[in-house]
Amino acid sequence: MNWSDWKSMHAQAQYTGSTRRFIQGFSLIELLCSIAIIAILAGLFLGPASRALRRARLLKMEMEAPAHLERLTDGMRRFAAAQTSYNCPDLQTFLAQARPGAPTERWAKAHMVEFIPFHARTPNDRIVLTLQIPSSTRNHVLGYNLSKGELTTYPE
Repeated sequence: MNWSDWKSMHAQAQYTGSTRRFIQGFSLIELLCSIAIIAILAGLFLGPASRALRRARLLKMEMEAPAHLERLTDGMRRFAAAQTSYNCPDLQTFLAQARPGAPTERWAKAHMVEFIPFHARTPNDRIVLTLQIPSSTRNHVLGYNLSKGELTTYPE
């Protein structure tokens, strides 16, 4: 069908009063099928995307751990150097004395932390802070054990 045939057929439909119309667009069935295909594709994509996002978050935590530990030890070393006598009965007091900053405090509270109370007369080789951080590799946990000496004395 060429353009002139189309034009004459359209003109006839107008003049004869025919109610037949030529509508261009999608039918409801076509629209629902396309939505279903998009939903299936999105469902196939979301599983791997969420796993990749989780792995990226774990890798970020793994990469940030040394910096947070450095802030904790630096803060506690400054505090211990300024005080002749101190007492750390719990994690909250330890964080208040070390003052590592809000991001590091949130980081320390968010992970599995075992805190053993210590004071100025506690031996330097006693482990007083244990942190367990999930690793980006499956079923692996990074563990950090800090002794009182590592937290309170500057390395020579």
